[in-house]
Amino acid sequence: VRAATVREPEYQPDASLRRGADAVFVGEGIVNADGSGQQVGDTAQPGATATFRVRLGNAGNAADALRVRGAAARSGWTVRYVLAGADITADVVGAGWVTPAVPAGGSAELDLQVTPAADQDGAATLDVTLTALSETTAGQVDVVIANVTCGAVYRPDALIHNGGAPDYVGDGIYNENAAGQMQEQVAPDGTGAVYELKFENDGNSPDRLRVSTAGAPTGWRLRCMLRTDDSTPPTVDVTADVTGAGWVSTLLQRNEAAKLVLTVTPDELTLTDVEVSVLVRVQSQ
Repeated sequence: VRAATVREPEYQPDASLRRGADAVFVGEGIVNADGSGQQVGDTAQPGATATFRVRLGNAGNAADALRVRGAAARSGWTVRYVLAGADITADVVGAGWVTPAVPAGGSAELDLQVTPAADQDGAATLDVTLTALSETTAGQVDVVIANVTCGAVYRPDALIHNGGAPDYVGDGIYNENAAGQMQEQVAPDGTGAVYELKFENDGNSPDRLRVSTAGAPTGWRLRCMLRTDDSTPPTVDVTADVTGAGWVSTLLQRNEAAKLVLTVTPDELTLTDVEVSVLVRVQSQ
């Protein structure tokens, strides 16, 4: 007699992933339906792309086609699935993209690309879940998750108004020499020239801004007052801070601003027609 025994085919997908720059895949040999132990995180600056390589392994003992389904993008993010340079996003986020038959122990790979929008908030996160399924045996699945965090951008913006112009100048201009961010006026006798200064948080994350200046040139006086209300005169003198280590604002949310009033006054002995420039610097804390 002869007993002929054939092992029953087993079908099991084993998904794993890694960051584009990494060498080791996370999740190989781990199979579950919730992504436990199979998550990889990365940070991408606004408008930049985090790339993950996804491996669809066949952990069964027979050839199997594997279907992968992935999360679609949501507002403020772009999510793409790419196979050898070809965009297969519509398939993956739809019914799923299906590999050719993968031999036991073999695998297929694709790329996941996640991009936060240029105006995305710093520290915003997106979890992209991918599910690998056996095409032969329903219910045989494995899940991996890519976690992407939008990087923080800190960008202070200084603006100046001399009272005569229609609006502040310097909005959206960032440099260290005040090019395109200058205003001028004649200092009236005994009162000085008054400038409204605004310091905006143009970054994507909460920030405190430090405002400083080297102080008054010889023959001139500076005074800096904190403006807390546009409808009433400022009463808090921050001159010593601004001309010293710097005056620091409260925590400003995105697009919020702090305001100071700068008065530049000539001494009594200062000659007429003498021009003076005061460079005011704002820095992220």
